[in-house]
Amino acid sequence: MELLLLRTRNPKRLSLPNYGALELESHFLLLQKGLNYLKPIIILCIFLLFVMGCQSKENKSIIKEVSSESITVRVKVEREEASKIKIHTELVNTGDNSIGIIHGDPLTGAVVGERSNRPDIIYSFVGISKSLAKNEVYSFDKDKMINITPEDQILYTETIFSINSERKTIELNINLDEVD
Repeated sequence: MELLLLRTRNPKRLSLPNYGALELESHFLLLQKGLNYLKPIIILCIFLLFVMGCQSKENKSIIKEVSSESITVRVKVEREEASKIKIHTELVNTGDNSIGIIHGDPLTGAVVGERSNRPDIIYSFVGISKSLAKNEVYSFDKDKMINITPEDQILYTETIFSINSERKTIELNINLDEVD
């Protein structure tokens, strides 16, 4: 059996092994049967790729902590939209004993912007008291939604409270480039 190659300027003859017509037909039938078995698998794979690609991407959050003596402030930041972030704040008693704190509203204030031009955080010191057991997590504030612009680079948080009439202030800056 010979095959004539016509795509080149100089046609050449290519010799193929001498298969009989029945052998070639049986090879094609086997190939066709194999493809018939693979069709459902291929369709399933394409469907799964489509479904996985169409799912909305899960928002990743970052968690930053800063400690002062026996208190840790934990701030969780999650991007909700391209121009909006959600902030969740917690206070953790990491000391060996329970403590009593007094704080205002909000417990942890948050604003975006550089130190030189960011807005002030407005506190209302109403004297909210809370006793925190060892390793207790306290979250007074509701989650905050903050609108951001591409120019905003830093999320500034400030937590103000008192322990035994001693005023404590804990600050934490979070780079917004880290928030996906």
